[in-house]
Amino acid sequence: MKIVPISRDHDTAVAELVRCNLKAHKLDIPGAAYFDEALDRLSEFYNRPGRAYFVLIESGEVVGGVGLAAFDGDCRELQKLYLADSAKRRGLGYNLMLFIEDWAHELGYSKMYHLIRIFYQLWPRFSSASIIQMAAFAQFPIDSAMNLSASRAVFTR
Repeated sequence: MKIVPISRDHDTAVAELVRCNLKAHKLDIPGAAYFDEALDRLSEFYNRPGRAYFVLIESGEVVGGVGLAAFDGDCRELQKLYLADSAKRRGLGYNLMLFIEDWAHELGYSKMYHLIRIFYQLWPRFSSASIIQMAAFAQFPIDSAMNLSASRAVFTR
């Protein structure tokens, strides 16, 4: 298993992975990322300064991905953390989250804004559908960004 920066060769697999996940949660609706044509060219978006996207490869297949992009000042936003069904329930999503936090820290950013940690904190008490619904309507202030100094990634580059 390895993590590599996204390239044009990964675009189709990542778009399929994202759309499959969105459809599974009934988010294949107009206005959602499901119909966004830019989803088919994520490498173009993320291969620019201040942005990054990494894919998780297992047995030669893309089974996950996670990215970051500008949010506000020295804060980056975790974006598009998705896993194939075969990669779920193995702790890989959490490890990808830690990986991208470490990456942001290595790039010199001190904060990362994301709803994924909120999801992990609420998971024992709520269903995933209710958390997604809450997150869709919640607005979190910048000071809810995570301090990155304590993060440790399980994967190596």
